[in-house]
Amino acid sequence: MTAHDLLATLKAHANPANVAGMARYGINPKGTLGVSILNAVHLTD
Repeated sequence: MTAHDLLATLKAHANPANVAGMARYGINPKGTLGVSILNAVHLTD
């Protein structure tokens, strides 16, 4: 998997609700996809 493929996959799994949740806790959401760690781990399988 190339870096381009990985970024495309991460963008496909983006979760705007997670990004909004991060912003509520003061985390800067700029450039954030909101992909959970659990989903990210499964992308490596």
